Amino acid sequence: MKYLWIDLFPSTIYDKHAIYSITAVLKKIGHEVDYCCTNQMSRAKRLDYDIRLYSMFEPHIDKYNKFEEELHDNRSSLAGGFGATFGKLIMTKCTGEGEAYFMGEPNSLVEDLNSLPYPDRSIIYNNNYILRKFPSKQFLSGRGCPYQCSYCFNHAYRKLFPNSTYIRRKSVDYMIGEIMNVQADYSFRTVVFQDDTFILDANWLEEWAVKWNARKPYTCNIRANLMTDDICSMLIKSNCVGVNWSIESGSERIRNGILRRNMSNDQIYRCAELLHKYNIPFRVASMIGLPTETHLEREETLSMASKLKANYAFCNTFIPYPGLDITKYAIEKGCYNIQDIPDNFYKPSCLNFTSAEKEDIQRKCLTWSGIVRDKKYLEDMPMFMCKMYWKIMDKYNMAKLYLI
Repeated sequence: MKYLWIDLFPSTIYDKHAIYSITAVLKKIGHEVDYCCTNQMSRAKRLDYDIRLYSMFEPHIDKYNKFEEELHDNRSSLAGGFGATFGKLIMTKCTGEGEAYFMGEPNSLVEDLNSLPYPDRSIIYNNNYILRKFPSKQFLSGRGCPYQCSYCFNHAYRKLFPNSTYIRRKSVDYMIGEIMNVQADYSFRTVVFQDDTFILDANWLEEWAVKWNARKPYTCNIRANLMTDDICSMLIKSNCVGVNWSIESGSERIRNGILRRNMSNDQIYRCAELLHKYNIPFRVASMIGLPTETHLEREETLSMASKLKANYAFCNTFIPYPGLDITKYAIEKGCYNIQDIPDNFYKPSCLNFTSAEKEDIQRKCLTWSGIVRDKKYLEDMPMFMCKMYWKIMDKYNMAKLYLI
């Protein structure tokens, strides 16, 4: 069988783990796999293949549906990803992990991640010079999350597999082997772990710190309520050069009552103290424009983010993705009438705020990295200058994060 990946949103920054992993599985069981991105569509029409494959996020579904509709090609197509799982598609939907689907276990999860072949990055790297030559490479050491945050896909996705082991981790030995396998083919400087919470298992982290032996620097995502002196020591020992984490909202009513973060103010401030104590650079995310949120609560979020003294702070506008508990909550509270959602976190809110509130939310998000450092005047700039500021600062700070 011959499969063709269609990628309408290629990236020069972000690795596409699902495509890498599924490609490796397909090749292992004897199939041929090819890849076409946006500027190769004429080539795609000439290729000999049996099934088109799509991996997508929710904001991209309409464009993929339109592409499929206008293609006028009667060959089969299959779409997966968290967006595809909860969105409306005109192509066949793959619910569950793609590797399991192609290994004969549809609508299920891969129980043992160590049983998978190493992800095959060549499928995209051979077509993407910038990503191939990037000085950092992104990895996943596990899948699943134990937390029930109402705005994250994990709580909704987990419900689909009540009898499966949802939280899974690659062994430390497998993870090191995967990284060094990539290093052998595509030399790079820094490992970027994109797990939701890299420090979830202290025993795994301790083994990692010993076996990794600081052979390359890395960055990872953490969670404030899990941070301790011991965790910080293991991060330092294993050559962690930066961490990312979220407070989301400075309002405990919003953060714990609506977002279900289960994280106190004290834990957040303690996390920042520890990171400063151990000189671990950190990036902090917030989110505003949330259902029932007041102007005062947005100011609480800004105040908390300012007090943390992060190396970089940014803020997203809440987007009510389908299938999430918080989206259902927003509809029940009359905060959201089902409509098209923005395709990024910096466009005006689609919730039922007043025009003035929507502008306030957008201005704050666009200038957040500056106003957390007491540059409040940035909010008063014309909107086009706020957008310009965000584009410049976002690119600069993302470059600092990944070009290390």
